[in-house]
Amino acid sequence: MTAKCAFGYDFNVQHNSSSPFIQFARKFSEFDLRSPEVTFVILFPNIAAAFQKITGVSVLNNAANKFFLSVLEKLFEERKERSDSIHSDFFQILLNSLVGDDKERVRDEEIEFDLQRTSKVLTKGDILGQAFMFVLAGFETTPAALHLAVYMLAVHQDIQQRCREEIQAVCKNQTDITPEMLNELKYLEQCIAETLRMYPPVVRWTIENRSTRDHLTYVPFGYGPRNCIGMRVAQMQMKVALAHILRRYELRPGEVLDLPLQLNTVGSMRTVEELSVILTRI
Repeated sequence: MTAKCAFGYDFNVQHNSSSPFIQFARKFSEFDLRSPEVTFVILFPNIAAAFQKITGVSVLNNAANKFFLSVLEKLFEERKERSDSIHSDFFQILLNSLVGDDKERVRDEEIEFDLQRTSKVLTKGDILGQAFMFVLAGFETTPAALHLAVYMLAVHQDIQQRCREEIQAVCKNQTDITPEMLNELKYLEQCIAETLRMYPPVVRWTIENRSTRDHLTYVPFGYGPRNCIGMRVAQMQMKVALAHILRRYELRPGEVLDLPLQLNTVGSMRTVEELSVILTRI
């Protein structure tokens, strides 16, 4: 999903669990921020960059680096050669900044004015670097949050049933779930928000309470102009996945663990203990 939305590129990972994309992305998601290599790069970035330039060897996972950069480099050249083709993905937005218009004409009813662009035109290195980070940021985060949401719904059977009833009422017998349907799944959205905050009950995140609570109470995607660029995509992915799961399966915990769950906060978010869920076809 990340590769498809970000680059319009299909690695066919659903039908190929041994795909290089999965193998190398996992290597990046498993690295330890406390490792000597990571510490060295953080403390001495210029030395690490010089070492890589001279030797051609990256301090951090050279094989995975080479794989993703080669894929992005190939995609970059293909898009430049076929500049007349239309793509609506994150990578194309970055590529468009190579050529940037000086002005943008904006019409607001009868008022017409010019907006002067002040954004920087990105270099090829900037584009590949940003695209690279998009892959790494989107690979592990959403599945980890979805894993937690499924487990919490398995533990809280009453909330799971209420979500299922909402999904059945909104989606009915439709095979595909449309964006309009997703917007109506308000209670499911509350469950996702509560999972990301990692402490029940769900009712705390009702629409009625949004205007009265501190806006910095809930910041799983960061806050301000530098918050997560993939926030909407991640939320939509989770809602679609949970809607399809809950309308077809009943969830029960394989092993009931003490709440709140203990998290390993080094690297990407993971639970200390393995979460197991039993799915029964409805």
